[in-house]
Amino acid sequence: MPLTLTLRAADCTPLDFRGVTPDAVRGMTLAELLRQRVRCGNRALALGNVVEAAGDPADALWRLEGDWSHVHHLGEGMAAGEIVAAESIGRHAGAAMRGGSITIAGEAGDWLGAEMRGGLIRVTGEAGDHAGGAYPGSHRGMRGGVLLIDGHAGAWLGERMRRGLIAVSGDAGVGLAAEMLAGTVLLWGSCQGAPGVGMRRGTLGLFGPPPELLTTFVSGGENPLPMWPLLQQELRRHGFAAEIPQGAAMRIVHGDSLHGARGEVLLAR
Repeated sequence: MPLTLTLRAADCTPLDFRGVTPDAVRGMTLAELLRQRVRCGNRALALGNVVEAAGDPADALWRLEGDWSHVHHLGEGMAAGEIVAAESIGRHAGAAMRGGSITIAGEAGDWLGAEMRGGLIRVTGEAGDHAGGAYPGSHRGMRGGVLLIDGHAGAWLGERMRRGLIAVSGDAGVGLAAEMLAGTVLLWGSCQGAPGVGMRRGTLGLFGPPPELLTTFVSGGENPLPMWPLLQQELRRHGFAAEIPQGAAMRIVHGDSLHGARGEVLLAR
């Protein structure tokens, strides 16, 4: 039976759920789970003081009812299990996660999936800044897994990304794929500023209005890309509705020339 968590009306916000994940508590009874400590400001509270719970932690499926936008670090570091949020959740959701899945029916705060290594995150609303990105001082951002955003994404999406797949149906802010090391980022909307600044490798597919690229990106011609059907198949498998332009040649631009020009930006004609 899935574990259903509903936030109590509490005067203590924000809440920090680090260390409390479906896989970490799977062997606990419900009573033991409710004794786990979460942070509220500078205080540690029993989980039972801030949520109402029903179901079995052994199921490893969490259903979050209500607005969790002031609850941060949900699913951080999780390796297995599933979290389904009926509304919005706060910052750092799925950060450094290694497996499992997080589905968010509302919006997600900043640092969604930051430095994630595996698993799946799906957001039907918008995501804040630094989704799939790197924390300050870190050399690598997202290192594996799949991050799907049906709405818009904020600034610095996929910054210093090393591996994995990010797909966004809407727009993205400044710093898109900045200092990208590898992996794939697909965007169907528009992006602010110049994308791919400092990228070394990786693939950046831009299917919306053509952006203004830096002069350190050089034309690589036009070619049909045989990998698109495979990527489209992967997106459909996760129920992602946006369609990659098929059949037509794509304009290919290589960059950043200041860093070897081995990254590729693909622009729809």
